[in-house]
Amino acid sequence: MNQELAQQGGNKLIDKLTDIYQAEQKSRLMKWINNPFKRFYIFILNRILYPITHKGKYISANTFFGTHMHIQLPAAAEIYLTGAKVHRSEIQLCKWLLREKAIGKTFVDGGAHYGFYSQFFSFISENGPVYSFEPLSRTFSTLNLNKQQGQAVYNVALSDHDGFVTMTQPDIKNSEANEVVASSESDHRITCIKLDTLFSRLNVKPDYLKLDIEGHEYEALLGSIECIRAYKPVIILEIWSAAYRDNSNQIKAIEYLKNMGYQLYLIDDDGYVHICESFNQLNQTELDSLNVILKYHI
Repeated sequence: MNQELAQQGGNKLIDKLTDIYQAEQKSRLMKWINNPFKRFYIFILNRILYPITHKGKYISANTFFGTHMHIQLPAAAEIYLTGAKVHRSEIQLCKWLLREKAIGKTFVDGGAHYGFYSQFFSFISENGPVYSFEPLSRTFSTLNLNKQQGQAVYNVALSDHDGFVTMTQPDIKNSEANEVVASSESDHRITCIKLDTLFSRLNVKPDYLKLDIEGHEYEALLGSIECIRAYKPVIILEIWSAAYRDNSNQIKAIEYLKNMGYQLYLIDDDGYVHICESFNQLNQTELDSLNVILKYHI
């Protein structure tokens, strides 16, 4: 694709993301007026059907960048309603990715869920290689339905060893919130791998590594250390604000990367990055979570 035409298309999508976010800041009444049928369907599903059946509803959603993806409502309802993830930090991240010159680059999506970002990575890289990891089997089945050209999907967790971890098993509505925990009766053992193990076998050279794995980021980075040292990928981490949840493992992951020569960046509302001078900046945000960028700079 001509680079100028690609940039023009990216700018239009950035404007579209701005429109989506602004629409979601309107009153509940205005949001219902603008999209009554879909919102009524979500209301009935959340308030009546799901509490009774505890079963998800498969449906096809249109993404803001023009693809179709399968989701299992009531999870990912925002994608069904708007075509995007509407949290401010997700809008910021999508804008930044659209500004990246990522054609042909290799992406890793750790904690892929249904594959929104995996599809987006495939889109901005023009079907460059995408490696997606989702540990929960029922969530993975939906991710597999959304597999794109050039994408490989794996029903495993990323960690610091090859073997097993114990993970919570949330219901469908909260299926993005599964996390590695100490063993208990209600939790389940899940296969895990080191990214280094798989990529050394496949000879994969990652350019971008995104981890959204609910507090297990440090362990996943330890299991990716050979790839990080060899290829210096850009790393995207979703972290929690300390005012909302304990983010000590995620801060530990960032400190680990900084000691390896990585610089930490925050994304602004226009999709540009700025150096983060201290961890206080992370904890002073009014957001409950945010996506941060780390780039090797030595």
